[in-house]
Amino acid sequence: NVPLTNFHINNAKLHSNDEDRISGTGDNWRLADFCYAAIDTGYRGWFGEDQYTYRMEPVKAMALSRELFANIMKKALQIYANKEALQVAQSSGKAEATIDVVKEYLI
Repeated sequence: NVPLTNFHINNAKLHSNDEDRISGTGDNWRLADFCYAAIDTGYRGWFGEDQYTYRMEPVKAMALSRELFANIMKKALQIYANKEALQVAQSSGKAEATIDVVKEYLI
């Protein structure tokens, strides 16, 4: 049983070969879902930025990436704090019920 110690995060374009982009500039619903899963499973490792920002000045790109990732992680933590309501919505089988719970944090 070897624990995970590091996730590499970025926002590469879905279904493309685009280089790794700044976290928080892509599908933030998916990124928040990933963060929520990390929280929910008790992940205690690092989140490492994995990006190739040839389009931007590298230090600025990493600073933006950290800031935007932190904002998404905060949203995931807020949803997790409301986990009971989320589970009730999910168990209803109605997607709109789940969206009603998470939209407050993601939009």
